[in-house]
Amino acid sequence: MSHQDTNESTIDPANEVADLKANYDQHFRRGMKLWAIRWTIGFGVIWAVTGYTGDHAWLWIAGIAVASLSLTVNIGMKLSLDRKVREAEQKKAELDRAIREGEFEDE
Repeated sequence: MSHQDTNESTIDPANEVADLKANYDQHFRRGMKLWAIRWTIGFGVIWAVTGYTGDHAWLWIAGIAVASLSLTVNIGMKLSLDRKVREAEQKKAELDRAIREGEFEDE
């Protein structure tokens, strides 16, 4: 028995989609925390530059635009993945139903 055979036998297909979703949810939460830290520092730097120089007020608009865009992309990716996971769960449920009803019996 090879190492690969051992790994394949430990995969639980019933929970694979749920495990992937839980993993991505954790990754998303971590990404949102890092986004908040990144932009707290970024806006602190903008505040320091504009306060020190009394100029470059356009940095606020640029910072808000970039922060909003990155937040929108992160949330959009999360929503897209959630939709794909729901679709995969629905397809799995349909396949389970078809198997239970005997639509795939050997002839």
